[in-house]
Amino acid sequence: DSKDISTLSFVGDVSLADNWFIAPKYDERGGINGVLSSDILKLMKASDLMVANSEFTVSNRGSKLPNKLYTFRAKPERLSIYSEMGVDMVTLANNHVFDYGKDALIDTTKLLQKAAIPYVGGGIDIEEAKRPVYFIVNGMKIGFVGASNAEKLRYTPQATEDTPGILRAYDTTEYNAVIQEASKNCDYLIAYIHWGT
Repeated sequence: DSKDISTLSFVGDVSLADNWFIAPKYDERGGINGVLSSDILKLMKASDLMVANSEFTVSNRGSKLPNKLYTFRAKPERLSIYSEMGVDMVTLANNHVFDYGKDALIDTTKLLQKAAIPYVGGGIDIEEAKRPVYFIVNGMKIGFVGASNAEKLRYTPQATEDTPGILRAYDTTEYNAVIQEASKNCDYLIAYIHWGT
């Protein structure tokens, strides 16, 4: 019985930044069907939950971090592409969500909220960065938490009580505590981590 089965799908690094390859090709080829195959789109949209690593910032504000080779920023309207892809949730715990500083990260969280796209692993403060997201799928409660361990040079800050950033996991003690607590509140917990070397 299909009601006993839930399908979760994940895509890795997604950058819808205007200064990266995907967004210009999206415009040039007339939308998501010109970028992703119909088979992939069908799989993504058929999933009960579709999760992406949102590897860019969404804002019209901020300046790119100095001395960082690759920095990714998208116009707010680019978030609608996630809907075309069937994305239900994203993780912000990565090494590009802070590419244009704290104001751009704050804008990213607000725009995701406005678009009704839940996120884990980053936020306006450490409480938000640690906050799990839960879904009920076919009677099962599935939770997500996110963290990052992806930078040799740590440009992306750990969120604090009063500053935006991500949940870092170079030392996994804090993330382990988040996982332990969140797992008490769901049937299944996905600990989504952006690994480095």
